[in-house]
Amino acid sequence: MTFKTIICFTLLFSNQIINAALLADYVFENNLNGNITGAPDIEYLGVSSIFETGMIQGLSVKALGIDLDTGLKLDISNWSICDEYTLVIHGLVDDLIGYKKLIDFRNLSGDIGIYNNDGTLVYVNGHSAPTVGIFEGTYFQLVVTRDSNDLVTAYIDGELQFSFTDNSLITSMCSTDNF
Repeated sequence: MTFKTIICFTLLFSNQIINAALLADYVFENNLNGNITGAPDIEYLGVSSIFETGMIQGLSVKALGIDLDTGLKLDISNWSICDEYTLVIHGLVDDLIGYKKLIDFRNLSGDIGIYNNDGTLVYVNGHSAPTVGIFEGTYFQLVVTRDSNDLVTAYIDGELQFSFTDNSLITSMCSTDNF
């Protein structure tokens, strides 16, 4: 059983919102290469995954199927802009039971990250969505932003899930991050 399917993976980094630039875009057209020049390729964590075809909003698109206990690794440690970003993931979860990490901010060195817990989006330090926003077998869009005031905000399908201030830079993406 596939744990999650990622349709598209986009990163927008900026040190000022007016200077925002798309630095990485991954659409998984049968490879893990970025579509933007200079973007690092994504690497597998664990067993390689399979490329699939999925339907989102009536359109047939390529997707990457990721099994339980595997994931993707993105090393952006060479980028100078990493603490202000917008991250967009289109995905599908086949199993909602329990905690499943969607974003790991510290290269598997601890539990710090954003999880799906029974359909509710949760940040490990106790911030969680007020209601279920992820449904089994249904594609969703996860957007996580971090601004110049250290405000981290998460949305599912355009609906606010949680928001908090991260003065300790735990959610900065200045190293290797996993998805």
